[in-house]
Amino acid sequence: MGNLVTGSTAIASGLLTRHELRTGYRRIYRNVYLPIGVELTATIRAEAAFLWSDGSAVVCGASAAAVHGNPWISADRPAELIREWRSAPTGIIVYADTLCSGESTMLGGVQVTTHARTVFDIGRRVHTSRAVELIDVLLRNCSMSEVREVASRHRGARGIRRLMNVLSLADPGAESVQETRLRMCLVGAGLPRPETQIELCGPDGRTIRLDMGWREQRVAAEFDGAQHWGDSVQHRRDIERQETIAAMGWRLVRVSRDQLINQPLAVVHRVRAALSAASRAA
Repeated sequence: MGNLVTGSTAIASGLLTRHELRTGYRRIYRNVYLPIGVELTATIRAEAAFLWSDGSAVVCGASAAAVHGNPWISADRPAELIREWRSAPTGIIVYADTLCSGESTMLGGVQVTTHARTVFDIGRRVHTSRAVELIDVLLRNCSMSEVREVASRHRGARGIRRLMNVLSLADPGAESVQETRLRMCLVGAGLPRPETQIELCGPDGRTIRLDMGWREQRVAAEFDGAQHWGDSVQHRRDIERQETIAAMGWRLVRVSRDQLINQPLAVVHRVRAALSAASRAA
């Protein structure tokens, strides 16, 4: 929380004058300020909300996911807190939830829900597709059983059925939000659920890892980020990699960001066609 200051404390301690606070900082919440020129991120917004609460709250939900390191959360999203009193200013959502022992931790000076408790909260409250995107990342640091253990301690909580559905779709193997979106696009269209991060042993003994695929059919699908399309060296390596994968008997469907966003049905058709061709060739 190095960039944030509480206005009253900064002035009382002599760190800042009122003029310096007024001209060099912008207010995020009451009595919580950020230097002008410092980008407001979801993590900083969560820290600011914690400061606003004067340490009486626990950061939760997507805000907790940001504090835990998820970089794909918008700073425009309201901060989420758990505390006894529900009143809060614009830009903060407060839940009067019960926290059991061991469901929160101190991280960088901020009291935040654990990975498992964060999954529990997001899975109950966030739209399914977005919840899966957030939870895929969180599950790299906690297990499904830990999340279910949290759920067992809160049996009467709202949204448990939604949470269980989200957990059935989540996969910590996704290495980016775009990989999650590609997987959800395919599964949502009725295709079999792919295995993530498939490792193949190349002819030179090196490991080739595929984003997702179906081993039996030897079909893989991968999301190609901007670096794959604009970097000539990377592009050459990708061609060589794809030729190696093809020589090993695999069909690889590559998907760009534009295709995933604007042509999802075409993406599904390409993957389905590859699976069908593989089945016919078997």
